[in-house]
Amino acid sequence: MDVKTLCLGVLSEGEATGYDIKKYFECTFSHFFVAGFGSIYPALADLTKQGLVTCREEAQDNRPDRKVYSLTEKGRAAFVESLEQTPPRHKIRSEFMVLLHFAHLLPRERVAAIIDQRLGDLTRDLQLIERFFQETKNGECHCEPGQEFGVGMVYEALKASRDFIVARRDAFLDHLDQHAAGSTQQKRA
Repeated sequence: MDVKTLCLGVLSEGEATGYDIKKYFECTFSHFFVAGFGSIYPALADLTKQGLVTCREEAQDNRPDRKVYSLTEKGRAAFVESLEQTPPRHKIRSEFMVLLHFAHLLPRERVAAIIDQRLGDLTRDLQLIERFFQETKNGECHCEPGQEFGVGMVYEALKASRDFIVARRDAFLDHLDQHAAGSTQQKRA
């Protein structure tokens, strides 16, 4: 799935500015897709040219006009068609996992900091999702069944990751120390 398709998805929930769409990518889509203004605005321009979205400008006091994008019927049909044709692959791209893969090359303190930062990120993300569930339960926001299922699945995966790291962090760091000591002895011999 590409940025254009996900922009259509955001707009299927209502009109939005490029800034609104960027926020959606940072919050709702943050666990499965990354996109910045450098890819969102060109995608919106192309979608507008294709007639899949419309754009209107709203005047603002002491600021440039803001562009508000809306999904057209043609855009909604294109988005649904894309959903129907997209295979349900699951990809994980993680700098954290790359750093762990090469942890034996890093100082223990750096590896500990990497793990602790990930634990902090996981804790923050879990708290955000818990707040979302509470707001949904209280009727403060609406969530479609697929969205609730997906967010629940992400929550459980994040919780399992956090619990795995907490349970094994110290043993992993000790193992790295032992590995480093063994490597040093092998180099001396």
